[in-house]
Amino acid sequence: GAQSTASTLHAIRERINAPIETLAKDHPDRVAYNKAHGLSRNLFFIRVLLALGRGAIGGGRLKSEAYHAERLSEQLDTSVKEFVTRTACFKVDRATNTVVVSPLFGWRQDAFIVMYGGNTAAWPGRSPLEVALLEMALPKLFPSERAVLRQNTFQLTYGTFDWHLNDL
Repeated sequence: GAQSTASTLHAIRERINAPIETLAKDHPDRVAYNKAHGLSRNLFFIRVLLALGRGAIGGGRLKSEAYHAERLSEQLDTSVKEFVTRTACFKVDRATNTVVVSPLFGWRQDAFIVMYGGNTAAWPGRSPLEVALLEMALPKLFPSERAVLRQNTFQLTYGTFDWHLNDL
């Protein structure tokens, strides 16, 4: 997650005690640093996307508070949790055995797959995006919803994105 990526970046900076650019491009520390930095940027982008959602109702719920640097990571994590628990964005329909998700996930699927899509063995027959969505959402859902998803028999569909202004 974000904490381990930040720890990796910090450890590499301390170990080399020089600007990362001074290392050869194929140096193992530079390769590891670039990978961790890319993951960190990707995670930040995803959390901001889910928090702000283009200012539309179909995106994340806008906050009535400002984002603050010292609490930004916590505020963005809260926004991700809220996003996957809003039925307009992520809905597990037990009656029809479907999962309806926001089109935002499909629009930015590469970023979601990079961040969350690694555990394909746990979800046989699922696309990389489906695996990413499951891995991201599962810890934040109700136990009854997790049970439905773990059966791995559901169909994933996209809902309709509501472009109306999200004005609190």
